[in-house]
Amino acid sequence: MSESVLSVQHINVTHGVGNASMRALCDVSLSFPAGSLSLVMGPSGSGKTTLLSVLGCLLMPDDGSVFVNGKDVTVATEEERTTIRREQLGFVFQAFRLFESLTAFDNVALSWEIAGQKGKQACDKAEQCLDLLEMKNKKHLLSLMLLFICATIMAQPGFHLIKKTTIGGEGGWDYLSVDSENRRLYVSHSTQAEILNADTHEKIGAIAGLQGVHGIIAVPESGRGITTNGRSNTATIFDLKTLKTIVELPTGKNPDALLYDKFSKRVFVFNHSDVTTTAIDISEGKVVGTIDLGGTALEAGATDEKGTIFVNLEDAGEIVSFNAKTLAIKSKWKLSPCEEPTGLAIDIKNKRLFSVCHNGSMMVIDSESLMTFSKAGRTEGNADSFSYFCPLR
Repeated sequence: MSESVLSVQHINVTHGVGNASMRALCDVSLSFPAGSLSLVMGPSGSGKTTLLSVLGCLLMPDDGSVFVNGKDVTVATEEERTTIRREQLGFVFQAFRLFESLTAFDNVALSWEIAGQKGKQACDKAEQCLDLLEMKNKKHLLSLMLLFICATIMAQPGFHLIKKTTIGGEGGWDYLSVDSENRRLYVSHSTQAEILNADTHEKIGAIAGLQGVHGIIAVPESGRGITTNGRSNTATIFDLKTLKTIVELPTGKNPDALLYDKFSKRVFVFNHSDVTTTAIDISEGKVVGTIDLGGTALEAGATDEKGTIFVNLEDAGEIVSFNAKTLAIKSKWKLSPCEEPTGLAIDIKNKRLFSVCHNGSMMVIDSESLMTFSKAGRTEGNADSFSYFCPLR
């Protein structure tokens, strides 16, 4: 069952006072899982509008709790509830409540202006919304229902837990990856790799006999996958259909993270302890080269898919780049004030590298010049991994 994004617990609401009072809701408890569609039905006067008003943080109950993405809004300030309504909830009112003097485009853009998106950002969001509902060529028509839906569905409530799965078994856990083409989720688990259905999380199978498995990825175009095994200093290539081992190859010391580079059609295994990278032709099932990157601790890597691989050097606080085909080192760049960079991700379109560091910072670097673009935010604790999600536009 998915985690609830909206719920009420033992709420009571009374309208009016004294002899004119009427109990609209009595000890109501409900929850709404993420991704679900729910219908509230009942005769006139049964409390539907009151319930929706409470769920939408427009009306607070006399007692009980209302949770929006895990936060109890009954103990929040009115200003906090306004922010929650604006950023995490959407409303389609019976009377729509649009500005009839404004165009469809202006109505949608205004909602983004209120949410803090200014100028071109608000206009871009409005264009995206209208395009989503196939209203791009109807900017000056007030198709009320579609327009109001458009003004509400584009809210960005952030990330929320929608599913939790217990796999079970003993031993530690490390990397996981998704094979989007075959809808499989690969999870490294001590001496084996667990394979789950990416949609239902049902277990499909396991690859056993792995010694300290760290990383695992699928390469659908080859029909094969590969793991890194830290205790045996090997990489195991397996068949994606049968999950049977095809070959076990030697690597450097303590192989950890890995990636597949479409440009060179090679898998690169980053050996943490001896700071080497092993290049593997996964289709042929053989090692094609090894590169010594220097330093004392190798972490995650990224590819620009144009022939360059980037890797974090943890102890040195550096990023090193090398040629995916010749394996020649191209450059090294100090990440000061970053300390112990670990996770690394890339925005290929905008040529930006994102490196997260153990001192709570994240560095943004130009992937062509390796010049630091900016230092962004702070993370809680020691960041270890990072992924970049492409924006909708």
